[in-house]
Amino acid sequence: MIKLFAHRGGALNWAENTLEAFESAAQAGADGIECDIRLTADDEPVIFHDLNLKRLTGVNLRVDRLTWKEISNHKVLGRHKIPHMEDVFVFLQKHPGLICYFDFQSPTAKLAEVAARALAKTSLVDRCYLLGFYSESADFLLWARSVAPRVRIALMPETPWKFLEKAQRVGAEAMAFGWDQSWWGRPLIRALSGLVDLKSEVETARKAGLFVAGGIADTPGEMRWFLDFGVDGIWTDDVLLANKVLGRER
Repeated sequence: MIKLFAHRGGALNWAENTLEAFESAAQAGADGIECDIRLTADDEPVIFHDLNLKRLTGVNLRVDRLTWKEISNHKVLGRHKIPHMEDVFVFLQKHPGLICYFDFQSPTAKLAEVAARALAKTSLVDRCYLLGFYSESADFLLWARSVAPRVRIALMPETPWKFLEKAQRVGAEAMAFGWDQSWWGRPLIRALSGLVDLKSEVETARKAGLFVAGGIADTPGEMRWFLDFGVDGIWTDDVLLANKVLGRER
């Protein structure tokens, strides 16, 4: 059965990267969530995508220049707490079986170490992944594994080829391929995918034991595009739509 992952907790359905979004996604039947992680000025891992708070809180301040206590004073869309990584751990403990990807938004050795050590202290290592782009984060993913050998690694390749080779370089157990939210991401990846046998890339990676997901798929056409390549799962901002497309409405 195809797994369904709520990107940022389902950003088209609920307030992104909030505990309320994660809970709503779980209740809607998502098999897992993806959330973004970066460090505060006092090296606390918080769940927030942007470097600046402005888009979601209206306050023009950088996450990495505020302490965790200062960040706690601001709310997403005026209502929702900005979660700490520990808050996500507590949430996951309440939802046995739910998978979580922690996506490095500031790929540094410090973030990799802090996140890996925090995750390694929990009982969640078998269903959580530390995630990063291949070109930006390969070295930091390796560092995360070195400081906490039990953590699981997931990789996002910027180009749709050599999936297995890239995954093996960092010892990844999972891979998520596709595009980001930039205006050029979708057309570029679709064009590049015509240069390779993408279905074979996915099949080879899966046969080697990798869990392969595709996204971000926010339309029925995009979801079917990834499904045609034989992926194990789909990432989406629209969990409710994906349920309809996959025929798994509750």
